[in-house]
Amino acid sequence: MVSELQKRKWTTLFAVFDANNNGVLDQKDFEQFVQRLAQVRGWQPGSLEYSNIHDKQLLYWKRVQEAADKNGDEKVTLEEWLEYHEQLLSAANKYNEIESLGSAVFDLFNPDGKEKMTAEKWEELFVTCNIPRVYVKYTFPQLDLNGDGILSKDEVLQLISEFYLSDDPNAPGNLLFGPHI
Repeated sequence: MVSELQKRKWTTLFAVFDANNNGVLDQKDFEQFVQRLAQVRGWQPGSLEYSNIHDKQLLYWKRVQEAADKNGDEKVTLEEWLEYHEQLLSAANKYNEIESLGSAVFDLFNPDGKEKMTAEKWEELFVTCNIPRVYVKYTFPQLDLNGDGILSKDEVLQLISEFYLSDDPNAPGNLLFGPHI
């Protein structure tokens, strides 16, 4: 059974991707996400970095669309999004799917290939996701599970797992997309 906390977290994640705040996700939202990230990073459309991120985000969108767009209108409503995540949690391979999502988030905001993210990189995530950057100072220390000032890929994967699976309101993974959950 999916808890109210999980639904709130997934609703927050939906809002992160709903770039134009129209209450549905479509390809344009994911393209706007890429544009915001490119702006933060100083990448120009057509550059190799821009193209790589664009392709990855569109693949993610296609994956979400195939799984969640039940009526085939090329849009995903909040209701469809929540159903998709409920199905994800009931899938036999849910841990592999969650790890795949966590790796994708980590790799998206860690383009230099180093196995760590600083608070500055985390701030880029917040800016790209339209989450007020002021929350980084509050959330990053709680996300930094070992207190070393960086998030390792293993820490991010653990936090993503908590975000999806935990029903504990005090779990650090709840703060991945800001404290407003």
